[in-house]
Amino acid sequence: MCRYNIHFVIDHQALIEIIEDKNQEIARKATLFIGEILQLSNRLLSLSRSIRIQSLPKLFKLATKFEDEIVRHNATAALAHIDNLNRTRIRLQSNDLAETGATTALEDRRRRSARQVENVKITMGIQIDDVHFRNMLLDTQVSFDYFVLNTKEYAKWKLETLMELLQGPLLNPRRLEEAIKSKYLKRLIGFFRPSSRRFSDIVKKSETQRFISLGCTLITTLLKNTDGIKFLESNKFLRQIAEGLTQLDPIKGTVESEPLFSQERIGNTLTSGYFTMIGVLSKFKDGVRLLEKFKIFNTFYHLSELRSREDLIKVIITSLDYSLDGHPRIILSKVMTSGYKQMRLYATKHLGTILRTSTKKFNDWGIRLLITQLYDPAMEVCEMAVRVLEETCKHKENLELLVKLRPSLDHLGEVGNPLLLRFLSTSIGFRYLSEFDYVEREMDDWFQSRNQYYVTQLEVLLATALKLGGDSGRDDEDDIKMQTFDGTTPPHFYGELAKTEEGCQLLRERGHFREFARFVREHGMERRDSSIVSKLKSVLWALGNIGASKSGLPFLEEENIIKDIVHIAENSEILSLKGTCFFVIGLIGKTAQGVETLEELGWECVYDPDTGVGTGLCVPMKPQQFLSFPKWSYNGFVTAPSTNRPVMPSSPVERDLLRALTNLTNRILSSTGSKSLQKIRVQHPEIFTKLDTFLKVYYMLASYQYRLPTRRLITELFDVKFTTQTLDQLDKLLGDPQQDNVNREVIPPMINSDETRSTTVARTSVNKDLEVDIRTENMLPDRPHRGSDVLGAVMSEQHDTGGDDVVPKQSLAPILIIKGFNV
Repeated sequence: MCRYNIHFVIDHQALIEIIEDKNQEIARKATLFIGEILQLSNRLLSLSRSIRIQSLPKLFKLATKFEDEIVRHNATAALAHIDNLNRTRIRLQSNDLAETGATTALEDRRRRSARQVENVKITMGIQIDDVHFRNMLLDTQVSFDYFVLNTKEYAKWKLETLMELLQGPLLNPRRLEEAIKSKYLKRLIGFFRPSSRRFSDIVKKSETQRFISLGCTLITTLLKNTDGIKFLESNKFLRQIAEGLTQLDPIKGTVESEPLFSQERIGNTLTSGYFTMIGVLSKFKDGVRLLEKFKIFNTFYHLSELRSREDLIKVIITSLDYSLDGHPRIILSKVMTSGYKQMRLYATKHLGTILRTSTKKFNDWGIRLLITQLYDPAMEVCEMAVRVLEETCKHKENLELLVKLRPSLDHLGEVGNPLLLRFLSTSIGFRYLSEFDYVEREMDDWFQSRNQYYVTQLEVLLATALKLGGDSGRDDEDDIKMQTFDGTTPPHFYGELAKTEEGCQLLRERGHFREFARFVREHGMERRDSSIVSKLKSVLWALGNIGASKSGLPFLEEENIIKDIVHIAENSEILSLKGTCFFVIGLIGKTAQGVETLEELGWECVYDPDTGVGTGLCVPMKPQQFLSFPKWSYNGFVTAPSTNRPVMPSSPVERDLLRALTNLTNRILSSTGSKSLQKIRVQHPEIFTKLDTFLKVYYMLASYQYRLPTRRLITELFDVKFTTQTLDQLDKLLGDPQQDNVNREVIPPMINSDETRSTTVARTSVNKDLEVDIRTENMLPDRPHRGSDVLGAVMSEQHDTGGDDVVPKQSLAPILIIKGFNV
């Protein structure tokens, strides 16, 4: 860490030197890179370390270097660009927070300030004089006429001025009445009417999306005024949209060669923008009344049953607004319950998005719909509902309502556990679960086994997120079903239990925490017994989750166990234990008291710059101890003995198996060998569970030339689980010099009759059943031999003496046996 920090600072200073370069392209890239470094340091480094980077002393020095105008200009431009990057990032983060609903008090203040500025602009727009207003109308009308006559030149339309009109002066009832009488708005909304084929025929692109925004703003402005509502009601705009939707109605629909809302038009043109405008109408009571008048909601009920138009159903439920109780919520619930599985899953996921982005933290109707989804026949839908409910129940009001409704989760099994654990974090949920003895039963289960299962689950998630230990491109069902890991630890039973007074009292009574602390003290420096190390990691995660809450941290302070965790992190010889302690220390650093204790022990924590709360990232003040590792004594590779010994089958079935494997090395005989393997697999499956047979086969794989698909086929045939006992048996088979059933040496190949070079074969008595001993002159063939080359010499009828066959091995470099590391 220390070395990496030094390199980080050095590279940071080197980038500043690049800014002095006269090549503007390189200087610009260096500026962008510095901006990213500053953001990372602000988010990932502690305050003391971040300040040293954020101060940019050298860049400010260059900006005040008046003797070199070019360098000073580049440095000043770099500072201004970095400042603009920060402002842009803050604005984008504000938008992301608005989309996810993860707002903070500071973000709320920013939004209020932005709304105040917007309101001032609107007020100023309403109060403009008559001359200015008429000039704006004339200016936009001239550009609009040009646009109508030249439909391909839509980019030249003055949309900014028109948006300023709609969001300002036209909010004034008198100005709106004047615009209606002058037919200005009639011509404007005529552009959006489906029959005009102007708006609906524009190709969908990023730059054309502003026309959808213009239409939504126009409808919003009209709905805020009585005259505007009457104008919208009398215009053909909504009637033509309703007629276009009716074309697809399975009950009242009419056959059209090219429907307005065909799948192709929705996907490629701005026709989909009509649904966005309908969504704007659904935000207002008067808008809902207009949609009811033109029977658009009735058509939506019928369209939600179309199995052939999944795209149409998705755009309907994603466009509607659900803030008002009424038709939109009923349509959503209809899709969530009566549609086919994929649409039920999509609608359930979208409901989660609605609840996250809602300005109201308490959403009674949404929670009731999600409870209905818990009983869906498809487990994927139930799992999605549990995930959304778990996120929604972060707010106490929602959790209390969910507990009050008393949903049954027994039928969900493991899928419902995260939601049940969320119940534990409140007193009302704890009492609810205690009524049917869930808490004590689950507590015993976690104490005995689920703690270790939690560690396995978490390490798999970490490995997947970091793309370790596997091919990220493989298409396994487990990989597809695995949830994306966002860096937040899954809920832990003891962590949720420690968040309530009732849970803390139960934890004291059962004595589990004292047992955890005792185990850490006794086995904290264990480095050989894998079972103890695995249990130690599970105990550490339990301690960390308990210490992550204000009510749980006193348990760690009473046992004075934090210093032991830090000691393991800094002195353990097992890397996975050091990593576990690093994460656990981060959990403890989420509370203010935990931060103080860790700072006393030499660890500094990272704070959220907005809230001042610990982010869960802690780094040692002196990283040398944490990143130091003991030296390993490495024995290297040990070669097998060099004496010659063949691979000897011990039974007729094994002989047939080895013959089939030998055939697989020959392209002509590979088909026969594959069929023989499958036949043996069906008739004698037990042969593929024998460890000595497995070892012989792998010696053949190491000695002969097999293609990669063939090797995979052979490997998948065997059912051998590599447990500790299995590995011990393999060691015995490899280490026993008296083993005759498995060849552990490298031997030269048998050469057939056409390639014989002064080879002498003698037969001697080996045992009662097998009387074969092969001695060959140690001569290399002209080409690499395959197993099939020796088939005639070893496995043919003329060499069959009534005993078992001998499959010789190719002359290769000695087989390597990896002994491993000894610490």
